[in-house]
Parts: sequence; structure tokens; C-alpha cells
Amino acid sequence: MYAGSSGGGGGPAQAREAFVENSLVAIKIDAARGEGEYLNALAELWGCPSEDYSEFASTLHNHYLSLFNQSGPVLDKIDSIIRSQSNLKASCLGVN
Repeated sequence: MYAGSSGGGGGPAQAREAFVENSLVAIKIDAARGEGEYLNALAELWGCPSEDYSEFASTLHNHYLSLFNQSGPVLDKIDSIIRSQSNLKASCLGVN
């Protein structure tokens, strides 16, 4: 679904922000189900290898309430969730 940041040179952070802003309802639906193309696209935007898409989706599903029912930027919460998972922390964007 997402083939990288093209055009305006906004970089990965702006690409993630735009995707989440434009797709939030679909992301919430996929996160509630624990799978789906929007979560795969998010995983790709966060730099996760394709073999970790399922874990990424499952993790967002397991953190659904804190992700969407508490105040604060969704992007920051996703980053925090990724950092709290050792495998995702190591594989997605090399977060340390």
C-alpha cells in the first residue's frame, strides 16, 4: 500500500503523520480486529520487516484501549508501544 515517501520530501515522520491522519478510522478498525492492510501499511511506515507485520498488528490490537481511548498523539503512542516490545524495538526502524 505504501511505497515510501515520494514527492515533497517530507520524510518518514511526515509520511507516518499524513497516513495516520488520513486513515485513522480504518486503522482503528484494523487494530480492533488485530489485522488488516492499514496495519500492514503502518508497520511498513515504521520500517518493520514484512515478517514482523503480524506481531506489529497483534501488538496494536493488544494496546487498542491505550492507543485510541486515551488522549495524546497516536503517533507518539505507537512509538512508545513499539519501544515497549523487544522484537519490534529491534526490528522496526532500529529503535533502541
